[in-house]
Amino acid sequence: MLSAEALYDRALTLSNSGRHALARRALAAAEERTRDSNLLARIAGTRCYLMLERGDISDAEIVCRSALDSSGLTAHTQGVLQGQLGLIELHLGNRREALRLFGLAVESLDVDPVGAARVAMNRGNTLLELGDPAGALADFDTAARLFHEAGLPDTAAKAKHNQGYAALITGDLVSALRYMNAARDRASAASPVDAAVGNVDRAEVLVAAGMPFEAAAALADAAAVYRARRLRLRQADAVWRRARTELYFDPPTARRLARSAERLYESHGNESGALRARAVVLRAEVRSGGRSARLEADLAGTARQLSRHGLHDDAKELRLVLQRVRVRRGGDSGAREALRRIRVEANAPITRRILAHEVRAEAAQALADDGRVEREARLGLDELAEWQAVFGSVDLQTSAAMHGQALTTAGISAALRSGEVHAIFEWSERARAIASHAVAPRPPDDLAVAAALTELRGLRLSPIQTPADLRRELELRESIRSSQWTSLGSGVVFAMASLDDVRTSLDDRTVLVAYLWSGDRLVALVLERDFALTVELGADGVGTTERAALFADLDMHAARLGGALGDAVEGSLTRRLERLDDLLIRPVLAASQRASARGTKIVIVPPGILAGIPWSMLGGLFGHPVTVPSSATRWLADRNRAASDDRRGTETVGFVTGPGVPRASEEVRRAAAAWPTATVVEGPDATTAAAAELAAEVDVFHVTGHGRHAAANPHFSGIELVDGPWFGYDIERLRRMPSTVVISACELGRSSVGWGHEALGMARTWLQAGARSVIASPVCVNDDDACEVLSEVHSGLADGISPVAALAEATERTGIATPFLCYGSGW
Repeated sequence: MLSAEALYDRALTLSNSGRHALARRALAAAEERTRDSNLLARIAGTRCYLMLERGDISDAEIVCRSALDSSGLTAHTQGVLQGQLGLIELHLGNRREALRLFGLAVESLDVDPVGAARVAMNRGNTLLELGDPAGALADFDTAARLFHEAGLPDTAAKAKHNQGYAALITGDLVSALRYMNAARDRASAASPVDAAVGNVDRAEVLVAAGMPFEAAAALADAAAVYRARRLRLRQADAVWRRARTELYFDPPTARRLARSAERLYESHGNESGALRARAVVLRAEVRSGGRSARLEADLAGTARQLSRHGLHDDAKELRLVLQRVRVRRGGDSGAREALRRIRVEANAPITRRILAHEVRAEAAQALADDGRVEREARLGLDELAEWQAVFGSVDLQTSAAMHGQALTTAGISAALRSGEVHAIFEWSERARAIASHAVAPRPPDDLAVAAALTELRGLRLSPIQTPADLRRELELRESIRSSQWTSLGSGVVFAMASLDDVRTSLDDRTVLVAYLWSGDRLVALVLERDFALTVELGADGVGTTERAALFADLDMHAARLGGALGDAVEGSLTRRLERLDDLLIRPVLAASQRASARGTKIVIVPPGILAGIPWSMLGGLFGHPVTVPSSATRWLADRNRAASDDRRGTETVGFVTGPGVPRASEEVRRAAAAWPTATVVEGPDATTAAAAELAAEVDVFHVTGHGRHAAANPHFSGIELVDGPWFGYDIERLRRMPSTVVISACELGRSSVGWGHEALGMARTWLQAGARSVIASPVCVNDDDACEVLSEVHSGLADGISPVAALAEATERTGIATPFLCYGSGW
């Protein structure tokens, strides 16, 4: 028969692993087998914790205070109970009292390192809520050390995870990810509850990184775990955090979830939690356009209550939202008051600083001061760019652009209202730079990432995937992606090119057209060497539905259906392309005599809403060499780099052919014949390793294979080779980049659009990694057409002409209009 002490120890183990029902039984058994006042008090303290987890705060407080009043307690037992009472006060929202009790507990537990470590963890969480992340980091570090010295690596990992959360509060996203990734497997291994705790904190990191959809899913899973185990306060916390996350993309859902969290908190006497949830309810109303007097009063009152409860950061953020409502309600006077009142500390979280700039910009717009609108938007985006510059991951830089969406739109709209071409060009470039402002270094060699990519390829090769395979694939994708996030960036921010810089670089046969989308206006900025103008375009025909229908027609067109169905598809596609041509190209040609001249090179810089448009198939561009860079700044930089390293006609050339593509071997053999010498890798030799080795050795690299664009994360777009997909993540790992890349694979010129302005896809992955020009298609291409056109492209490249000219001449010589585009510098 187990002793009371042994049963108590078992109860602690069960409690810490989230097995609360079994823990309660062990405590009851221990209580029956002892009359020791100290052990009985500790049993009561652990029972309080279990009651607290279920939301029985009042009963837990009564039991804990009663135990503390017991006579004959040792200092150690008093410390255990003080720690539990501190946790109760924390759940009640009494943070200062909780902090005092935790301090007393730590002093009393000097002979119990593990007990002291647990109290240090709770004190660290309290310090975080009080806005002291430095103090919290110190407590978490102490806890991790004590747990490690006690031989408790899993619990030490939880402390390391908490260090990551504290780093997040300071704005150090990369360190937060490093801590959490290092601790993730151990910290979440003990139980589903531990895994849910980790997911809740990691969701905060995902939101900061600009990935609210992933964060909301993680929080929904965590809330379900807590609900199943009747951990009501933890459930309320997960629901509240999910509501905050949904604010970014679904305010009505955010409001509904926040009300649910508010009710959960109120039912368990947690007034501060209910206030936080109430604040999200109000913010959701503002996000939905609310501006009533009742809403203004509720915001002001809730902000005051948050301050009284010590939730000063929440209060400061809500007061910024209050100023936004006053701008909407008060006209000029409300706007002037907002500009006068808004003050934000320089070390405030980036999201609060961005929000302050948003509200000031909205106030300036209400005063018809577009200069101030642009200034506020510019300042906010510059702060965001400095923050992004520490990220070594292009994926992370792009996602974090979410935080600048509203400021970018405000800046574009103000510039368009001004009609000033220098301002319009600046905001055209800022809209692109928001996702690629910083110089992203080459990711470091990582054997674990290489192994994960290899395993993922193996899973993709399997003709039938089991549920276990699918779960493992998700785990691998998450592991690969998050490992990239923890690399540090260069800290260097690209200087944007000026309008004069770009115009000076244009010759008499080149025109640059930058399209801007403000949310309700589509405008083309046309730049020539000695001329600049804007062209107002209609907004109809460029929405998500229209583009999806276009892509569907293009995919069917590539299948060469024939018969009545084929005729219907061809007719539909022709009409769609004509409408796009009339909307996007014909007005530009009418406004620019130089652009309308046959043979003029045209540089097109599209916004995210035009991602995937097959520009080469628009009638107005026939006879024009067209290149599509990510921005004018990048185009100019790549052009200057190309001028200093021009090896046309003397390049080394390599070809790789994946399996299962009709005429692929013919395409490659015909293309290779255009060059004096060329390396061809095909058949069983065409592995991802062979492709990587060849790509790093040649100047012109051509790969043919089945391709698929991964919309959720374009770095997992891939070209099928014999051992599986060659991913975008593989491209980033190449030791050297070819200058020109030709991708004969469906969809791999396509981009995923994030937050309205930036786009990320396989073609851009090559360009970000260092290639100067990429020829690829954003949609499916007929295999026969690809063979004919791309083999002709190499005839031009071998003769020393530019990639953009080679593609234009190949199209003209074959008479085949394909969706292949040149991305990047083009020449």
